[in-house]
Amino acid sequence: MTQAMILFQSDFIRDIIENDLQTNKNEGRVATRFPPEPNGYIHIGHAKSVCLNFGIAGQYQGTCNLRLDDTDPLGESMEFVDSIIRDIRWLGFDWVTVCFMPLIISKRFINLPLSLLNPATPMFAV
Repeated sequence: MTQAMILFQSDFIRDIIENDLQTNKNEGRVATRFPPEPNGYIHIGHAKSVCLNFGIAGQYQGTCNLRLDDTDPLGESMEFVDSIIRDIRWLGFDWVTVCFMPLIISKRFINLPLSLLNPATPMFAV
């Protein structure tokens, strides 16, 4: 049992992490992420996820990345991005990397099924 297990009550997530660390999965690295969509302000459920993901990263000397998903680019704004960043810092956490899921990837996922519906489009042309 590691010192982390003594300081924190165990749960199924920490049990999985402990098992992964014992088997040296991922060379002993723990990495988590918090992936909000910046289309609104964060709420209590987001705050719980922030504390879980950033807390586990800190508990195991790992990293946590902030990944802002842009699955609805029209509904997102920098006001919400700034608010999310401010709220996470207010909760006492910081991150290693901020990632924005590229819009081009989203467009590719949208265009692929559409191309499959068009018989004139070659299957792997997208």
